[in-house]
Amino acid sequence: MNLTLERSIFGLYGIFGELVSEDGKFKCFTLEHAYETSKGVYTPKVAAGSYSCIRGMHRLKTSREPFPTFSLKNVPPFQERNVTGILFHAGNYNKDSEGCILLGEHIQAGCLINSRKTFACFMEIQEGVESFDLLIKHTQGG
Repeated sequence: MNLTLERSIFGLYGIFGELVSEDGKFKCFTLEHAYETSKGVYTPKVAAGSYSCIRGMHRLKTSREPFPTFSLKNVPPFQERNVTGILFHAGNYNKDSEGCILLGEHIQAGCLINSRKTFACFMEIQEGVESFDLLIKHTQGG
């Protein structure tokens, strides 16, 4: 199922947005790491645009075992460095992402709530799906 991520909050506590399936049946909030590019200006590692997302087994620096998730392909360079390993996964805070897309039920006090449950639901709706298209856009700033 193809998805659209619409970013709307760019700040010290992260880049927040809303992820919605093309049929509107799945909706959640997202958090990506906020990189300060100039005083008070924050940007995500992944530029707005269209991406192909591919299922695979991946491991985070903080996890012992690989887990199934999706990774974004062909992400343009960020700050003159190649970008790889952008995954969808659970996490609550800006520090839990180095550019990956964290999923949560809602935003509260600068973090995501019920992230593990939301990530599990995301993987359930993508059961049997090996790839999908992701459109990332901004509603303001960024």
